[in-house]
Amino acid sequence: ELVDVQYVAILLNAYNDDVYYRIVDKKNQILIKEACKNIQVVLEELVALQGDVVCTGNGVELHAALLQEALKNKFKTTSFQLPIKQI
Repeated sequence: ELVDVQYVAILLNAYNDDVYYRIVDKKNQILIKEACKNIQVVLEELVALQGDVVCTGNGVELHAALLQEALKNKFKTTSFQLPIKQI
């Protein structure tokens, strides 16, 4: 079942704590086109989003602990591969 979310963040491992990423909204409009930044910078951008978000890609599994720590007060989830609902 698809869940209506505001944003999708695709995170791919770029090594050395960097990720290639793209963030799109639910209308598939690109907020951040392909970029490569340190995961800490990307976390700040994800925390600043207003609304629900789905994170996907091999960078999510690699940085799952950091994502859970940074987003714990804003998001509720059982898995970062599934839609994350804002609380």
